[in-house]
Amino acid sequence: MPNGKVLYAVLCCGLITLYGGSVQASSYLKSNEVFCDTTKTLCIKGSLSVHPNDGVARLRARVYKKTRPGFIRITLYGYKKKSHSIAYIQGRIEGKHSEIVDLKNGLSVNSDTRWVLHRFEYLATQ
Repeated sequence: MPNGKVLYAVLCCGLITLYGGSVQASSYLKSNEVFCDTTKTLCIKGSLSVHPNDGVARLRARVYKKTRPGFIRITLYGYKKKSHSIAYIQGRIEGKHSEIVDLKNGLSVNSDTRWVLHRFEYLATQ
């Protein structure tokens, strides 16, 4: 029976090694920070993250100061060795102070992709 325990331990270690190689930690491009659009019309405070295992980019924030209703568009660039990808997170907001902004978008993620925030745009609709 000791051989069974050894075999079980070896199998567990092998699975952990295989699984650990495919799991990536979430990458926070902004973490509980205030950041503004290119015209400084809209500022939000929160986190912008990429979750490789789920294939999702997500913005979780609050409107930092009151503004007009409008449309948010965040552009992310994903850099690989020989190419790059572009992903967008976009949605509408009312512009109320402390309004919750929770937007996400699916993206294709490879283990060697490094995502960066390229642009944060806001277009007021009223």
